[in-house]
Amino acid sequence: MEVVRKTLKDLKEIEEIEKKISEFKIAYNKEQYLSRLRDKKHYSIFFAVEDKKTVGYAVSYGLDDKFYIWTLAVLKEYRRKGTAEKLLQESIGAGKKFRYKKAYLKTRNIYKNMMLLALKSGFKIVRVTKKADVDQNRIWMEKGI
Repeated sequence: MEVVRKTLKDLKEIEEIEKKISEFKIAYNKEQYLSRLRDKKHYSIFFAVEDKKTVGYAVSYGLDDKFYIWTLAVLKEYRRKGTAEKLLQESIGAGKKFRYKKAYLKTRNIYKNMMLLALKSGFKIVRVTKKADVDQNRIWMEKGI
């Protein structure tokens, strides 16, 4: 498996992957990604590729003084192989290259594997936004880079 940098032109492929991830009740479409990234000075798009097949992705961008890891996902059959960790590390590396001092992400209680990966990678919980459904509580995490 290799991690490769991509551009805004490749966003349609992310849309196709998101449709295959059962945990995502609503998938972002290419236009939503473009509207979020278009005006950003710094952003990164990484794909995890195995045997010429895109099996995961990570999208991040600079927001104020932090590098925000916005979306990161891996197809179910390619999980537990270090793919998400590699995507996360590449995203953190991009933030560092752009000279940000902190990386942050937001996950939910329901995404326990993402929370555990972030904690193992040195992120700390800095805030919780409570929702009516506790599984949907937003967990804000941050790490110095």
